[in-house]
Amino acid sequence: RWHRTAFTELLSRDVNGSIFGFMGFGRIGQAIAKRALSFNGKIIYHTRSRLPSKIEKIYQARYVEKSQLLESADVIILILPHSDETHHFIGETELGLMKNTSVLVNMARGGIVDDCALIKALRRGDIYSLIYWKLLRYLEKAPAIRRFNGNTHLARPWKNGSGFSR
Repeated sequence: RWHRTAFTELLSRDVNGSIFGFMGFGRIGQAIAKRALSFNGKIIYHTRSRLPSKIEKIYQARYVEKSQLLESADVIILILPHSDETHHFIGETELGLMKNTSVLVNMARGGIVDDCALIKALRRGDIYSLIYWKLLRYLEKAPAIRRFNGNTHLARPWKNGSGFSR
């Protein structure tokens, strides 16, 4: 049995039974969803068009509107291509819809999230934490985010694998 301490609370968060919300649910999103199910997670997703029911059944996934996903997900995973349509897809309004316990995981390139609005939301405690899964050069406001002290994690690939910096 795992016993929580102040130290483990700082380093990790229990995702068992969490609602995982996917913005983009292609091959990569589905691979992550498969793993999220092992944590007894519930899977919700939002894409431009709903996926066939066969795929939804495989991943026990439910299609929801963007606002519903933001309001209900514990972990929000962004896996979107950057385009004019998705530029600042997550801004001040969307961050305001999220629970203050939500974790935002951005696996997309910079520009999907309005970094200025994100910094404000983190400082106010509107969301719990952020994980950026790309090189810092993809962030629009990388220096400002680097200086932010809190539950912000910048994950960047290393030559022999990948690792986290905090």
